[in-house]
Order: sequence, then C-alpha cells, then structure tokens
Amino acid sequence: MLNPMLVLASADAVLHTCWLIGWTVVSGTAARLLRTLRVRRALDRLTGAILVGLGIRAAAG
Repeated sequence: MLNPMLVLASADAVLHTCWLIGWTVVSGTAARLLRTLRVRRALDRLTGAILVGLGIRAAAG
C-alpha cells in the first residue's frame, strides 16, 4: 500500500519540477526579449496609443 503512494508522490514531484523548470526557461527568454530596445520602443508606442485612445474616449464620453 505504501509503495504505490510513494511512486505516485515521486512522479508528481518530478512532473512539478519539470513544469517549473520549463516556466523558468520560458520566462527567462521572454525577459531577455522584452529588454531589447526594439521591443521596448514598440511596447511604449502601443501603450501610448492606448492611453491616447482612452483619453479621447473619456473626453468624448
């Protein structure tokens, strides 16, 4: 009775570890991409356009 539970608990721990390692790799890659000047400029332009649009909408409404 104890052996199957240990196997399942170990498998669960291994799967969670792999999942977290995967998220760490993905978030590290995304962070490096978001730090590039080209992406930062594009994000600044996008958020600026959204804020201007919301301002116009608020003034018109």
